[in-house]
Amino acid sequence: MEQLDPIAFAHFTYHRSILLESGIKVELWFAAAKSIELTIQQVDAQPFTIPHAELKDRATAIFRFLPYAPAITVLERIQIPVSTYRICWTVYPYFPSET
Repeated sequence: MEQLDPIAFAHFTYHRSILLESGIKVELWFAAAKSIELTIQQVDAQPFTIPHAELKDRATAIFRFLPYAPAITVLERIQIPVSTYRICWTVYPYFPSET
């Protein structure tokens, strides 16, 4: 299973915390070698919606200088109170079934 190297993971962690502060949740899923999947979702109580293209640009900027080509999925915006979504931040590894 492919894993982010420690430097790349630290870079990702730093930038995802910045995105989360602006109401953008990014989850990381490992697919194949040098291939990862990102799920992006605006999760805040702001009165405006960030366009999907801008969400993609912000999330892929994390990997601009890293050797990974993320596949992007943008989910529909949800409004969650800040106290709830800040404690629910997790990176989930993706384990494909071996059938």
